[in-house]
Amino acid sequence: MGKVKKAPGKELAVPDTPGRRGPKLKGPTTEDDFEVFESLCRIQCTLHEIAAFFKCDPDTLEKRVKQYYGEKFSVVFRVFRKGGLVSLRRVQYEKAIAGNVTLLIWLGKQYLGQREEPDDYDPDPPGEERSDEEVEAEILKRMNRREARAKRGLK
Repeated sequence: MGKVKKAPGKELAVPDTPGRRGPKLKGPTTEDDFEVFESLCRIQCTLHEIAAFFKCDPDTLEKRVKQYYGEKFSVVFRVFRKGGLVSLRRVQYEKAIAGNVTLLIWLGKQYLGQREEPDDYDPDPPGEERSDEEVEAEILKRMNRREARAKRGLK
């Protein structure tokens, strides 16, 4: 993961635009603004959402980010976004361990290869009988799939 350096105490100079009507759309310029920017990245806001929050054009936001961090928006966003993903994963795990059955099931499917099969599952369609050899072949096929999933889960 790439490191993004902040310029401590650095404020960006925003030139006045003569003849422009309406409020000046300058985007983030202070250290506090960039702390808010980092928080918005952590909660997975998009470039356009962050620009809307700062009431500026996305191009302006990209320029301010480049000036402040010395990196492109996409690089800076990825770094701060990861912090949000870690927090989200931690909270999900805590909720699951605390007994949230839905999260336990979901995490089991995601990380342990678990899946659901209905209790009344009948591999033979109604009115169609299968030979013992066909049933054995189906069982072996299913066992091989389970072993393959288990191996993927260990890696």
